[in-house]
Amino acid sequence: MDARWVPVGLVVLLAAAGLLVVLLRQPTYVATGSLFIPNPANATVVICRGWDEAELSKILADFARSYKNRLPSAQPFSVERQPDQFRIRFPADIAPPLLSFLVNYLQYPKDFDVTNRQIAAVGIVTLTNAFPVPRDDYVGKEARIYVPSNDHTYDEVYIAVGSEYFRESFTNMVWKPSPDGRIPDAINGLQ
Repeated sequence: MDARWVPVGLVVLLAAAGLLVVLLRQPTYVATGSLFIPNPANATVVICRGWDEAELSKILADFARSYKNRLPSAQPFSVERQPDQFRIRFPADIAPPLLSFLVNYLQYPKDFDVTNRQIAAVGIVTLTNAFPVPRDDYVGKEARIYVPSNDHTYDEVYIAVGSEYFRESFTNMVWKPSPDGRIPDAINGLQ
């Protein structure tokens, strides 16, 4: 080996080792690469309160318009009104990132004043390989997706899987473990 290449190889090796150390100190979970395959028999639901029926219809229409190329064109949502909340279902299923975006959008919709309103939204989904699960044994488990309490970033959701919590930033769509679930009081009663 030419002696001129030894310093370059050493620099590359040290940079790779440094990157590995950084990655091991800050665990994040990136999607496994599995494609999302819609399941029309899905049990995914988003439960929300704080909007009236006309407001919710406008919010869902705006969301569907924003993601028209990623949602089914015919009936992406079905809405059931209950006495104090709405249940939003997905007849043709919904991709994991869009589910996170929708939960966040229900909390912070465009052109709505949320001041002095108590809005609550939680997505309940059975995890598949299309989610950036931390381990394969999370597949098949139920998760709850919500906007955390005292949110000041407006571009993230939290995911609760059993007693474990993860933060999903819309910047990179990875799950980062969180020691605190930051569960808003408003979603505790949503079922």
